[in-house]
Amino acid sequence: RVVLDSRARLPSTSRLVRSAGEVPVLVITAPQAGAEDVARLTAAGCEVFCCGGSNRVERLDTLLAELGRRRMTNVLVEGGSQVLGTLLDLDQIDEVHVFLAPKLFGGAAAPGPLAGLGRAAIEDRAQLEEMRIQAVGQDVYVSGRVRRTAPPA
Repeated sequence: RVVLDSRARLPSTSRLVRSAGEVPVLVITAPQAGAEDVARLTAAGCEVFCCGGSNRVERLDTLLAELGRRRMTNVLVEGGSQVLGTLLDLDQIDEVHVFLAPKLFGGAAAPGPLAGLGRAAIEDRAQLEEMRIQAVGQDVYVSGRVRRTAPPA
């Protein structure tokens, strides 16, 4: 289990931390994480790895290199819009699995599923292929592999 927690604020009472002795937990922090919090997580049995870099893209790139070094080549990411958008910006998403609930909400300030830099032009998009759509209860499950469009010549 790998947890992205730039400031090492994962509560000691969380199930992840409490079970770190049984199932390994790697907590990924940024340089601004407090030494006291890092020590607390380490004492609880978590491994803490600090990803250097001045921004989210550099830190995620460092993390992916570290996971590769550890031979973790298939990673399931359950993340928010910033993490998922940055991974898309880095072209590091091969496959997607999305559950859509039949609920509508939003507004101009509502976060979308993907943040990051995004794509400036529609022809630069990533597109799903081998897409499957399935009803799961009242939700809709969409999955597919990401096909990247070729960059313009």
